[in-house]
Amino acid sequence: MCGGYTTPDGWQELRIEFATTAFQLERSWAVRPFDSGPIVTSSIEDGVVARRADQWSLVPHFAKERRLRYSTFNARLDKLTSSPIWRSAFPKRRCLVPADGFFERVPEPGEPKKRPYWVRFADRSPFCFAGLWSEWTDPQTGEIVTTYTVVTTRNNALMEAIGHPRMPAIVHPDRYGLWLDPTCDDTDALRAAIEAPVPGNLLDALPISHKVNFRGEHGPDIVEPIGPAVTVDAA
Repeated sequence: MCGGYTTPDGWQELRIEFATTAFQLERSWAVRPFDSGPIVTSSIEDGVVARRADQWSLVPHFAKERRLRYSTFNARLDKLTSSPIWRSAFPKRRCLVPADGFFERVPEPGEPKKRPYWVRFADRSPFCFAGLWSEWTDPQTGEIVTTYTVVTTRNNALMEAIGHPRMPAIVHPDRYGLWLDPTCDDTDALRAAIEAPVPGNLLDALPISHKVNFRGEHGPDIVEPIGPAVTVDAA
C-alpha cells in the first residue's frame, strides 16, 4: 500500500503534452492521504490538462458522505473492474499522478514500528503513477470535490527485497496517451498497459526516519536517509 509520495519541482522532465499551459508543479516532500495533489486528466472537450485535486482518497460519485469508512487512496489493479468503487471511474476517469518518489513501510525484526522507505528511480527521474479520479457533489452545499486514487500492482524484485508485497503502478511515458485516452474503454488493454511493475534494478529504496509519519512534517529532512540504499541487480 502506497501511503505517501513526493512530487518534483516542475513538469519539464515528465514528457506530458498539455492542451493548455499547466499550472506550476511545485516540490512536495510528502503528499499524504487526504491531502490535495496535482493530477493530469484528459477529455474530448478539453484535451490533456493539469488540475489540482482536492483530495488524495477517491470518493465515488454515489457516496453519501465525503469521509468513507474504508480507505480509497490506493486501488488494486486486479479490482478495477470488480469493485463498484473503481468500476465507475476506470472506463472514463483515468489520470496520471506526477511523482519522483514514494513511501512504503515494512516491518523490521525487533522494532515496534514499520520502517519507512523512500523509493525512487536510481537516476532520480520523475514519473507518473496510474490513477483514477472522480467528482463528488456535496449534497448539503452543492460543492464539487475532485478526488483521486493511485493504482497498485504486484511488486518487483526491489520491493521483494525490502519485504513489501505490492507497489504503485508506474506508467511508461509511451503509454501516457493510452492511459489518458477518453475514448478508450478497453479495460483489458488498459490493465495490460500498467500491469508489469517497473524493473527493480531501475529503482532504489532509502531507509528514512519516522518523521514521514507525522502530518506536520513537510521539509526535505523527511527523506534524509538513515542507512544505505537497498538495490537489486537486473534479472
